Amino acid sequence: MKRILVVDDEPAVREYAQLVLERAGHHVEVASNGLEAQELLHSGGYDVIVTDHMMPGVRGRELVRWIRAHPDQEIAKIRIVLVTGGGDDIKEVVVEIRETHNAELLFKPYMARQLLEKLD
Repeated sequence: MKRILVVDDEPAVREYAQLVLERAGHHVEVASNGLEAQELLHSGGYDVIVTDHMMPGVRGRELVRWIRAHPDQEIAKIRIVLVTGGGDDIKEVVVEIRETHNAELLFKPYMARQLLEKLD
């Protein structure tokens, strides 16, 4: 069982990911934006963060940068899955996320199986 933080500004997407992960036996907490996620991450103990890329305010990509640069190594080393629907900057995002920040990408729309595979 992993402790997972799901971050997405769309309630239906958040609820879907939470349902899938909880049914697989994981403990899941949710945040509706990057700032809320940052606050929750300070409580510690997360194994994985699954975050949307396109969110108002602190976007997923910026949240990934914040996590990787964090002075608390427990936060800086959290496993990250960035969820994206694509967009104009997708090539740049793929390179930065995979190569620079050692995170994984999951493309929308995704199936439950695909989300769970990212946690193996």
